[in-house]
Amino acid sequence: MCPFVQLMEAQTFYEHEVSFSVGIFQLRTDYGINNDAETNFGNQGVEVSLNYYYNTAARRSASYFQQHFKYRLNLSYSTVNLEHFGPDADAPLA
Repeated sequence: MCPFVQLMEAQTFYEHEVSFSVGIFQLRTDYGINNDAETNFGNQGVEVSLNYYYNTAARRSASYFQQHFKYRLNLSYSTVNLEHFGPDADAPLA
């Protein structure tokens, strides 16, 4: 065996996955009139999310838990300007 040659593996035993997403979401609460389209569509915001998955099932001798579960780290930021829409919001205070 040559002393200058090292045994290297092309793959490791673990898998790492990273995803990034940006999207629009609706904040639906009981703040306003129930099933009112103006309230639901008026309270829309933006969300940015970063997800990281760690999978240990790449090994051939992985246990049942390692084959069927992943570890997940989710970092998300959401912002919305919550307003009250509808006839009660438009009516003057008495």
